[in-house]
Amino acid sequence: MAKPRAPKASRFTSKTSTKVPQGLPDRETLLKFIRETGEAEKTDIAKAFGLKGAERKALREMLRSLEADGSLGRRGRKGFAESGAVPPVGVVDVTERDADGELMVRLTRAEDAPLVRLAPDRSAPVGGAPGLGDRLLVRFERLENGELEARLIKRLGASAHKVLGVIRKARRETRVEPVDRKSKESLLIPEAEARDLRDGDLVLASVGASEQRYGPKRGKILEVVGREDQPRAASLIAIHSHGIPTGFSPEGEAEAEAARSAKAS
Repeated sequence: MAKPRAPKASRFTSKTSTKVPQGLPDRETLLKFIRETGEAEKTDIAKAFGLKGAERKALREMLRSLEADGSLGRRGRKGFAESGAVPPVGVVDVTERDADGELMVRLTRAEDAPLVRLAPDRSAPVGGAPGLGDRLLVRFERLENGELEARLIKRLGASAHKVLGVIRKARRETRVEPVDRKSKESLLIPEAEARDLRDGDLVLASVGASEQRYGPKRGKILEVVGREDQPRAASLIAIHSHGIPTGFSPEGEAEAEAARSAKAS
């Protein structure tokens, strides 16, 4: 006779330090639960606390309130985590450089997550050194001074949320029009970020979430590449439209340009 199967363990039992009390939790209990699990969806929380009917509705309102006051942040479409929290290992996008030229990364699908410095990798990473717009697998570490640092595990390639486009300025808004004709969506650039941009600038931008359900997505300028009417722009646009990697770093392009200038003189 076959032995009866043991009940399936909850996904939360190994992470939470104590048994989860049943019934609608208060704010502090809910925050503690999410902090200990790292990340959870509404359905997971409801199941863990045994919530049904009106209690599920109350939970939804509580999650909205905690998100609105900055206590919780979104993780993807349905997940929640403590605001600013990062996992031990995560997927990040390289979003910008700091004043010292160091690369800064942020967790994907987590706008509340902090910008974290990417530690320089002295080895030669497979696929080359990471750059702006790349997607990476990293390990987060807390330094002695309390700051977070990201250490490269693996380069995953270019972020799917990176666009090469041209700045188009109107009276009340600034947008990035993608050079790839397959991408029909333009990106809306925040006013504060658009002040130094000119109509016709060729830029590399990251794609953010839409402020409205059906509105245009927000964009963040990663780099001003040049002007759309410059000779170099045509090749960049063609390369990006066909997904062909350039194979040259900015430093390499600068050296090549210097060599061409020396040869011409």
